[in-house]
Amino acid sequence: MQFSVANKKLSVYVNDSYSSPSIEFETIKKATKIAEWIKRTPELRRQLEICDPASDSAAIAQAISELERYVDPSYLTAIKTGEPASLASSNGLGWDSALYDMVVNSTAGILSALRDVQKGEFAAASLSSGLHHASPNRGLGFCTVNSLAIAAIVAASQGLRVVILDLDAHCGGGTHAYLGEFQDYSNLIFHVDVSVSRFDHYDPDERGSWLELSDEDGYLQALERALEQVAAAKSDIVFYNAGVDIWPTVSPTIVNLRDQKVAAAIRKHGARCVIVMAGGYGSDEDIIPLHLGTLNAFADVQQSTHECVNRCNRCGGRILTIVYGYPTSNAWSSYDRGDVILGGCVLFPGRATSRCRVCGYSTYLPY
Repeated sequence: MQFSVANKKLSVYVNDSYSSPSIEFETIKKATKIAEWIKRTPELRRQLEICDPASDSAAIAQAISELERYVDPSYLTAIKTGEPASLASSNGLGWDSALYDMVVNSTAGILSALRDVQKGEFAAASLSSGLHHASPNRGLGFCTVNSLAIAAIVAASQGLRVVILDLDAHCGGGTHAYLGEFQDYSNLIFHVDVSVSRFDHYDPDERGSWLELSDEDGYLQALERALEQVAAAKSDIVFYNAGVDIWPTVSPTIVNLRDQKVAAAIRKHGARCVIVMAGGYGSDEDIIPLHLGTLNAFADVQQSTHECVNRCNRCGGRILTIVYGYPTSNAWSSYDRGDVILGGCVLFPGRATSRCRVCGYSTYLPY
């Protein structure tokens, strides 16, 4: 497997349409909040590049075409028009006139990320959420359209071997339903699912599904078994449904460690990865650092397979040393690469010695 040159930023697809519905809920609103956090944080901008899927008219056209191909016509009409109301609001969030535009742009983002990895990038992401519970003919569990499954089917239709790795807190019953509905490519798609909740549970069968329910104590062991399944599948592309809603069942440290293990395992086995954001519920201060930790885990692996990275216990971001004094040429070079933080020329008691580039958590010298 050939990958592009190291030190390439991780493409993160998102635009305002991802959050355009007026429905006030994390699944709808957090995408643009994460994008704004990235835009205002220089350390994140060195590794993550915000990309608008709507800037490519072909991506939007493809998204519309694939939605028409893989979503039941009656349900797609309901998403567009709001009628019948019971079907239009079957996602559990209600209907909004901007819902269809959100679905089109979110789907275009996932397909754009797929295009990037097909061109040779190790990974690309879309801040798409509300996917894996939706079946071809209705929504469920805050999920409107399962663009995760649709993109996987699109990849398989091109002859690629695909794994859907679903590590959201809840089972991916909607994805399982999609693979049952569209069986022409089922021999090329393997669905691997580790959940901490029985919601949307399904029975794995000969179509190629593997499901394990876990709890906090056994989560990392379940993850290792899932990654063994991913490795055995010898896939070309892994679609990673990277929900952070396993918190607070498991700690933020475990969430971050999970993402690091997933990124490293996919790279080790020579596959490429499309990352979708998936679930995560709570305050912005709690869930946004966790989602950023997912992106940073893949950005770190994409930029270097040999770099030794110190990580924040809070969000999983890289811990950078703060360099004080007048910067040398080497210090400036390290700063330009994003490897250190320049702290200024004044030395004082109690100064910070290191800082997380994502959440800003710092360690200090004693007074």
